[in-house]
Amino acid sequence: MLPKLKLRKPHDLIRSSGTVESRTRKRPAFCVSSIFVCAFLLYSQALICHFNAPRILALRGAIAVLGYAAIAVAVLGAGSLRYELS
Repeated sequence: MLPKLKLRKPHDLIRSSGTVESRTRKRPAFCVSSIFVCAFLLYSQALICHFNAPRILALRGAIAVLGYAAIAVAVLGAGSLRYELS
């Protein structure tokens, strides 16, 4: 027999300030963002190879690192998943 799970209602996760509790969602959001940044970088590399454009990997890598740093500040520093998505 399986134990009964206590389901949380959505209003239990909302703080008095109106923001959703995101402590448990920081790590997955951070990992998914890193996967997205890597996929975007690899997709742009594939497009560059396909169209024989100049390969400026250092510049694109720097942009990806800056974008990932901004996501890290939004998720870990500010603690807001809304900032990450905007």
